[in-house]
Amino acid sequence: MPSEMLVEESLTRPEILLQGVAQATNSLLTAQSLNVAIHQALVALGQATQVDRIYIFQNGYCPFSRRPTMSQRWEWTEHGIPSEMGNFELQDLPNEDSSYRWYQEMKAGRVICSLPEELPETEQAILKPQGILSILVVPILIKEDFWGFVGFDNCHERHRWTQTEISAMWAVASSFGGAIARASAEKELQDLNQALEIRIEERTQALQQAVERANRAVETANQANQAKSNFLANMSHELRTPLNGIMGHAKIIERTRYLSGKSIDNVRTIHRCAAHLLTLINDVLDLSKVEAGKLQLFEKNVHLPSLITSVIEICEIKASQKSLDFIYQPDDCLPANIRVDEKRLKQVLINLLGNAIKFTERGSVQLRVTALEQSGADVRLLFEVIDSGVGIADSDIKRLFGSFEQVGAQHRQVEGTGLGLAISQDIVRLMGGNVNVDSELGVGRRFFFAVKVPVEQAQDAPLTHQALMRYVIGYSGQRLTFLLVDYRW
Repeated sequence: MPSEMLVEESLTRPEILLQGVAQATNSLLTAQSLNVAIHQALVALGQATQVDRIYIFQNGYCPFSRRPTMSQRWEWTEHGIPSEMGNFELQDLPNEDSSYRWYQEMKAGRVICSLPEELPETEQAILKPQGILSILVVPILIKEDFWGFVGFDNCHERHRWTQTEISAMWAVASSFGGAIARASAEKELQDLNQALEIRIEERTQALQQAVERANRAVETANQANQAKSNFLANMSHELRTPLNGIMGHAKIIERTRYLSGKSIDNVRTIHRCAAHLLTLINDVLDLSKVEAGKLQLFEKNVHLPSLITSVIEICEIKASQKSLDFIYQPDDCLPANIRVDEKRLKQVLINLLGNAIKFTERGSVQLRVTALEQSGADVRLLFEVIDSGVGIADSDIKRLFGSFEQVGAQHRQVEGTGLGLAISQDIVRLMGGNVNVDSELGVGRRFFFAVKVPVEQAQDAPLTHQALMRYVIGYSGQRLTFLLVDYRW
């Protein structure tokens, strides 16, 4: 009967061991927490191997000497066997002297399996005080690196580990290594995600702060622009009021019959200087409107031939003063009336023609107006200003339409502010077009733009500039009293 029980026990022990290994492996694969997984695995292995103590040590390095050390991380003990988890001597234990041989053996991928009396005396001195009768230590390798080891102590019998049992414990050690590596990778991923979240939050806060600073800067700039616009509007009003008075009195004096020719020339000089100064003030005011986005078009029914005639009358005088031929080439298909901002269109044409006259010493200045196409109630008009002047270098064309930019000869740059073309470009763009330029240095220039405008019903043509230049000597009828009110302070 006893022999039959021994046979039965020898047959069931491997089965129990394999069942314990399976349970331990399953815990290491399915448990969410590494500590829980290893604890469950150690319990299953303790019951299957029938040992008294199972422990896992992790390798490390001394932070000062950089020598290899080992520290106990996990442990399972049978009932009645004292635990060593609270033993501080097993933390950061140097792999020297008696333990150094074990360290080298396991680092080479070999197990430690023996009875204490079969070991060197230095190693027996460590094991016998703990009551260890047999021991198996299996290295834990992670990506072929010696991470640590799992040890099995038997304190109640001398057990000879079979090769099958050792192979099973090798498999368990590999499962421990896989679980530890997976937990480490998950921890690194979690740390990376946390660092990324912190970085994103920092970037988000920095972006929000940058947006807030930008909004404050925009608000400050808008307030500054508004203050500048208000200042320019008020100053331009204060400056234009006396200038208009100077120009008005100059015109009145010019029409006086009793002035000599030289006196009339002097009065006209006063008028031209005041008009030039008024133009500069208006340019600065227009620029402030462009920068503030408040430049608007006020369209109305305009008699196109009269508009062009008024521009020609102004520019012909300048051209004749330089002995230049002023040529106007109208299109026979031009509409009589269009809807456009008369003031702004005249401003653009006078500026382009004035520049052409300024940079032309001999030859001619031409104005061409052509009806390109008419669709329904709209017509597309092409305006061209051509001169035979000095031309523009290719390097200067790129900055031609910049604010306060002046190109060409230095002695001509003092005649303006460098705002005319920039403002003209903005006006034409508001009209839906774009000012373009073709030029050849030493030959001449061609400024042109095309805009689409509505065609209006024909009306009576307004009086021309020449008609308005007749002398006013009074008015007929009952004598009246006029009250002139200035609505701005």
